[in-house]
Amino acid sequence: MGYESKQDVFDHKQSLEDDLYENPEIRNKLIDAIAGKKELSSFEIRFKRKDASLIDVRLSIRPFWNNEEQKTNNIGIVEDISKNKKIQIKQEENESKYKLLFENSNDAILIYKYDQLLEYNQKALDIFGATNNPKFIKNFKNLNPETQPNCRLSYEYAKELINKCLNNEPQFFEWVHLKADKTPFHAEITLSKIPGREPGLHQAIVRDIDDKKKALLKVTESEKKYRNLVELAPDGIFTMNDQGFITSVNKAFCQLGGHEESKYLNLHFTEAFDLDKKSMSSVVELFNYIKNKNESQSIEVNWIHKSGSKHSGFAHAKSYENYQKERIIQVFLRDSTEQKKAIEKIISSESLLKSIIDSTATEMWVIDFNGIIIAQSGFSKKRWGDLTNKHTSNFPNNDLTKHFEYVPIEELKNGKIIEKNIQFEHENNHLYFKVIWSPYREGKKIKGYVVYSYDLTAEKELQDKLEAHQKDLKKEVEKRTEEISALNSELLVSNEYLNEINQELEQQKRELQETLNKLQNTQSQLIQTEKMASIGILTSGIAHEINNPINFISSGTIGLKMAIEELLSYVNQRDQRCLNDQKKSCITEIKELREKYNIEKSLENIPKLLQPIQNGIDRTTEIIKGLRTFSRLDSEEKTMADIKELINSSLIILRNKYKDKIEIELDLDTKNELLCYPGKLGQVILNLTLNAIQAIEDTGKIIIKTINL
Repeated sequence: MGYESKQDVFDHKQSLEDDLYENPEIRNKLIDAIAGKKELSSFEIRFKRKDASLIDVRLSIRPFWNNEEQKTNNIGIVEDISKNKKIQIKQEENESKYKLLFENSNDAILIYKYDQLLEYNQKALDIFGATNNPKFIKNFKNLNPETQPNCRLSYEYAKELINKCLNNEPQFFEWVHLKADKTPFHAEITLSKIPGREPGLHQAIVRDIDDKKKALLKVTESEKKYRNLVELAPDGIFTMNDQGFITSVNKAFCQLGGHEESKYLNLHFTEAFDLDKKSMSSVVELFNYIKNKNESQSIEVNWIHKSGSKHSGFAHAKSYENYQKERIIQVFLRDSTEQKKAIEKIISSESLLKSIIDSTATEMWVIDFNGIIIAQSGFSKKRWGDLTNKHTSNFPNNDLTKHFEYVPIEELKNGKIIEKNIQFEHENNHLYFKVIWSPYREGKKIKGYVVYSYDLTAEKELQDKLEAHQKDLKKEVEKRTEEISALNSELLVSNEYLNEINQELEQQKRELQETLNKLQNTQSQLIQTEKMASIGILTSGIAHEINNPINFISSGTIGLKMAIEELLSYVNQRDQRCLNDQKKSCITEIKELREKYNIEKSLENIPKLLQPIQNGIDRTTEIIKGLRTFSRLDSEEKTMADIKELINSSLIILRNKYKDKIEIELDLDTKNELLCYPGKLGQVILNLTLNAIQAIEDTGKIIIKTINL
């Protein structure tokens, strides 16, 4: 009651007696109700707390009587039921709401205990067509055909689903029911257990989906038709989700890119086509703009086919939500490469035609049969002004206007070309023109005519001057002709004399040229001879200078070899003598010395060391011999020479060029001497051999053969 202690209660005793109840009249009613009663009485009422707030309580009062049947006092027990009261009120509200939903639901609701129908709403009667026969829906067999579309018996299948529901497994499935007139219809069934009450209770919510099924069938058929249309469409079509990933493509789209369908599916649209930088930027911008809007837009794009060919076209993107509230973006891609080329060609042709017309150095007008000027050359614009889209009557000269007014239209319509010379006055000048009218066609139909106007004024004036000048010129020509005839006779005589002099000069020129050629040949031979002589002298000097040291080395080597042989003989004899004397100390000393200075190995190596020196001397001697052979290049006299020696000398000089890679095979005749210039012949052999060596890239064989004829 909100009091702090018993004392606090007693302090407010009077207040409790006077103001305890929500309504003071309740106190009197309670007293009247328990008067004369001996049993326990209970009441649900509201008390006021100390702070004046109300509290729901259950007041239980038991009276006490004495032996004289007199009431002595009452004992009251107060129980706080505020929480239970709120729960009760909430339950009542929920039951009321459930009842409201139950009665006003758009779906049929049926309450069962196992397979026994306990309760149903009005919608159930409506769905089953049993408004006038409520008993119809109470029989399971009335509501269901014998079997379901899955070929299972309706009763057994329903029993299985109900058991799952009662095991706390809510069921949602499609079912076929029967109306009161035996018409079958499709329904969606939701089975759910009703907790907290009797066992076996469950609720079935039945929704008629016959219309939905029919609509879905129509949608399926429509979608099939749509897919066929998409697949057979000439334009490339693909769809993607709001993340930009491709979900479907048609055959034409695959052909535009050159890849199979599997390559595009689940691929982001930015990776599907090889777009140029500008197109990629436009496509991304378009996607970001429409991906969350129900809009459509078109852009121009350029891409590269798998084969490498360049293509261009228009992409029309449309964004919408499907029946599942999923955002779908559909793109139609049309290849306009050939069309664009054709348009560019037309534009180019039109530009070229306009450029030709503007740059034509002729006055030209294109005029329809109503006299309207359709086009005009730049040259005519400069002279008469821009008259495009104006009538011919707007010409600045009346005489010229008349000529345009009296155009033979009928002749032009028949395809004839008309030519006429005209003359008129303009700005105090007498003008001469040549005008040509030519019909122009659009397809096969003649739509108008083209006028070509040539200004002949300057030509006319020039012609007049030429005619006057021609008369004067004729007289002058006759006079000059006579003078030229006289001069011509004199020139014929002079010409004969000049021809004779010219022939003499040509003869002298030929003789001088022959002499000059001989001198040049002689000079070349002298220079070559001097060069060869210098080389011979230089080679002879080098051979001489090298030969002296080689002779010294050769002589020293022979003496060294003899001295070493004598020294070895001495050592061997001394050692033999010591061994013959059988002196132990001497033998030991000889053995120690031989081991210390490695005499045995030195004796073995001395011949090996001397042999390379001798080989080098022999090789150098051969080279010097070869050089001496070529030192005779300055000799201009024929002498007997050994061709074998010349060949060997050449091979010695060129040895470093062919060793280790080219095999030289000599097949020389036994008679090798011949009368020749030895130095020059040696040079020829050297050059031929060098050319043969240089012609072999890796390894090979050269055969040198001589024959005595």
